[in-house]
Amino acid sequence: MATQPTLQDLFTSHSLEAQLRNANPWWRNERQFGIPPFRRWAFDVLQRGVKRPLAPVTVLRGPRQIGKTTLVAQLIDSLLAEGMDARRIFRVQFDDLPELRRLPQPILETKGFDEREEIKKSAAERWVNAVNADGGFGVWAYAIAKKVSDVPVLISSAAH
Repeated sequence: MATQPTLQDLFTSHSLEAQLRNANPWWRNERQFGIPPFRRWAFDVLQRGVKRPLAPVTVLRGPRQIGKTTLVAQLIDSLLAEGMDARRIFRVQFDDLPELRRLPQPILETKGFDEREEIKKSAAERWVNAVNADGGFGVWAYAIAKKVSDVPVLISSAAH
């Protein structure tokens, strides 16, 4: 019986690296094309959120086909036009990572500073305990990474 891949396998995959490089063409000094000039109301909200000093990571999520990809492309184009270093922009489109579909529980949430962190941590721990007590959804875990370098360690420890 073949073993199921883990998040650690995904993060050490050479194909993942190639996919992420292809999804971030500005790293190769390439520009995006076909970006609509019309900007919806959410553009300014997203731009302000990204420019806040305490928000190094921004996650945009929502229903399919409402313009999230277009909004992100417009934001990236704007940031590059303003002179932001292309190496500071990292775009991940999870639909474009087929490896995620092979994982039993592909859940990883990233976020910046949150003044309600302790309340959310407590709620997340109760949720994980309830899901694990049910036993029908695999084994879940919750951990907080304060630094990007902590993520592989947390993933590795959760896999064992």
